[in-house]
Amino acid sequence: MKKTVYFLIISIALFANDTSVDDDKIKLKHEVSITNPKQDKINLIYITQAGCGACKKVKEYIQEDDVKKILKNNFNLYEVDINFIEELPFSWMKPVATPTLYFLGKKDDEIIEHITKRFSKKEFIQKLKEAVIMRDMD
Repeated sequence: MKKTVYFLIISIALFANDTSVDDDKIKLKHEVSITNPKQDKINLIYITQAGCGACKKVKEYIQEDDVKKILKNNFNLYEVDINFIEELPFSWMKPVATPTLYFLGKKDDEIIEHITKRFSKKEFIQKLKEAVIMRDMD
């Protein structure tokens, strides 16, 4: 129940900001909680906030065709603006800065270490690929 409530909070934050990837490119699974053990996609939770320059770069990367393709095929993307929520989806999430990216597997576990830093598009794509490799090894 708690995860479903958090999912609704995340969804509201997503739609309030309307910075997600085009609807026909990546669909959110409104009927499920954060994770769905029957799917193979990685849940990528992107912690952001207004006025964050590094966050803005991530949003730009997400809109580029090569990144969209990787995301569409392998990830459910959830953007959480910390200015609009009181709690993060999981109590163990403790970002110290933005942007922070969490890569979650089928059991709500981190499949690669989360990232909290400014990074290049190349580094961003590399982390996406690492997460896919880790998922496939599971």
